[in-house]
Amino acid sequence: MNQSDLVTCVGNAITQLDSLLMSGDPAFNTPSWQQLFALRKHLDDQQRNLVQQTIQGDDDTFQNVAGTIKAATQDLTTAIDEQKTVDSIINIVAQISAAVDAVLKMA
Repeated sequence: MNQSDLVTCVGNAITQLDSLLMSGDPAFNTPSWQQLFALRKHLDDQQRNLVQQTIQGDDDTFQNVAGTIKAATQDLTTAIDEQKTVDSIINIVAQISAAVDAVLKMA
């Protein structure tokens, strides 16, 4: 995976969150909805930072963290498709965000 792939992967997670937030479950303006929206906004900010950074993509550490992000994004898809609890979805998004933070620290 390279930096561009990683940016796309994070973008896919954001799109999934947009769809979930628009679905009505959780209900608009509930604490769960607001928490998901805040995480979505944070991921959007992180994605923008990823685009602006120059990151060494052939580094083993980058590849490991990128793999974690890709796996967590797949977990997010599964959780949404299987209508898992909002708390489990929030936990997955938090994992994605923490891994993106690790990548941003490499720059």
